[in-house]
Amino acid sequence: MLKITHRGDEVEQFFGAYFNADRKVLYIGTVGFNDVGLHFPLALTSCKSIDYRFFVEKRTDVSAVLSRLGQTNREVMTQRLAAHPPQFFDIDVVADDEAITAGRNAVRATAAWLKGDYTDIVVDATAMSRGVCFSIALQVVEHCWKRSISPHILVAERNMPDLSVKTTSSDQVCYMHGFQGDMDLDAVSTALKMWVPQLSENNTYTLERIHQFLAPSEVCPTLPFPSAAPRRADELMLDYRIQLASWGVSFLDVIYADESDPIDVCNTIGRLHRGRADVFKGNGIEARTILTPSGWRVGSIGMLLASLEYQLPVVYAESIGYTASSNVVPVTNFSAPACRWHLMLLPKPR
Repeated sequence: MLKITHRGDEVEQFFGAYFNADRKVLYIGTVGFNDVGLHFPLALTSCKSIDYRFFVEKRTDVSAVLSRLGQTNREVMTQRLAAHPPQFFDIDVVADDEAITAGRNAVRATAAWLKGDYTDIVVDATAMSRGVCFSIALQVVEHCWKRSISPHILVAERNMPDLSVKTTSSDQVCYMHGFQGDMDLDAVSTALKMWVPQLSENNTYTLERIHQFLAPSEVCPTLPFPSAAPRRADELMLDYRIQLASWGVSFLDVIYADESDPIDVCNTIGRLHRGRADVFKGNGIEARTILTPSGWRVGSIGMLLASLEYQLPVVYAESIGYTASSNVVPVTNFSAPACRWHLMLLPKPR
């Protein structure tokens, strides 16, 4: 997979040079409670031909202040994108029987949008949940590669969020829609599984449940370093000291990847996966590398790239609720996020 990338100010420069009158663009994003998700839709308003489609992810356990923020962001988009009127689509993250349906529902909705005559399809992962983002990205990339259309992934993140938010995860651990691979086949039931989870704050319980679900033979946790908070990796190691000990993780097993660079995350996982595959190749030993995105969003996009490039399974627990640390609605922040990435994903020429 060829990755054409731009970061920081290069992203908006690319927009201005590339998305000209000859391009017809489908933009797929999400209306979230974080105003960082406003940046890319507003930055693309100069496109002559662009269709905006936004998911509204419906969860039952969301605090009132976050619901108000989501509604405010929707109103901002409706007003500022009036030249290209956006369309909004509700999707249920969890079904009535508590089954995780986010990815499936999003893919079903997107299938109708992909029938349009587009030259480019943009997936803005900034405000998307991982269950939606991964499934949509896979669907869009496969669709584009079959039809010589250019797929784009966008992601932005602020170093210091304006509001502290706590996530409530589902008790159900599952593979992401489209990222199960052959993990349900008897032939790989005894495969040597290497689990690569992102370590993140306030998530020890969820990652422990995923570990129990997988029962991996190896665990290689990913830590953000370098990071905007220099001691973040050390603090995470301290938070997870009990889990790391019970999982049999040594310091040599820990993966350090740049918090602000999805390519570094992708390449690091790729080297690890290829090296392990080479060891077992020819010995008749089945081995799998399984990813769990969690925590910092740019790192999750690095895991998405790795899973797309190497067809790696992805297991997770969906977020079913969010609570805020404050009941005060912050003023909408329209400043450009410090961390911004554009990735155009193209198949390698044969």
